[in-house]
Amino acid sequence: MKDRIEILEKIKRKKSVIWDFDGVIKDSVDIKGKVFNKLFIDQEQNIKDKILNHHKENGGVSRYNKLRIYLKWSSFENSNENINLYASKFSKLVIKEVINSSYIEGAKDYLKNNFKRQNFYLVSATPQEEISKITKELYIFNFFIKVFGYPFTKENCFKSILENSIHKKKDFIVIGDSLTEYKAAKKYNLDFILRIDKSKDNLPEWYIEKDQIIKNFLVG
Repeated sequence: MKDRIEILEKIKRKKSVIWDFDGVIKDSVDIKGKVFNKLFIDQEQNIKDKILNHHKENGGVSRYNKLRIYLKWSSFENSNENINLYASKFSKLVIKEVINSSYIEGAKDYLKNNFKRQNFYLVSATPQEEISKITKELYIFNFFIKVFGYPFTKENCFKSILENSIHKKKDFIVIGDSLTEYKAAKKYNLDFILRIDKSKDNLPEWYIEKDQIIKNFLVG
């Protein structure tokens, strides 16, 4: 496993950085799990556990895709109307919680101190309007060349970024915490750094580059 400072230096050397949001900039993955639990609070415990485990194992997947699965598992009607209804409920519950959640250590300072010399892009599975609102209220929106959200897939976002950048693929690096952005990075042959929670020592089975990981962005 490479030293964190060495990984930070690798990130700093790149001209462009593509960031995920939940679990990379904000410590908000568990918050969204709790919101899903609230939405399905009346379901049997085994269904709630199944939903929570699926959410944790499928970071980077949009809530709309997750709700299609969770409504199917639940006793509620699995209809487009219900998907939109529960997505709206989710949004109302989650925005304030995400804004108030803690930053991943050093993430905000890294963005603030480096956005003028590097090109930053934010690619999130959160709906476009919502992620724009969250980043604006956090005063980090202007750190990014562009902020992408659902319904754009991460692969489509990466494609758009590369097509509209003067930089070459070798000048990019992706920082994410889930298989979704890892697969997108690999599709376009982009360097990838896995951000893992400091409390977890086990790397996901799908992550091949075992030494390209980071837990925080603290300098020094």
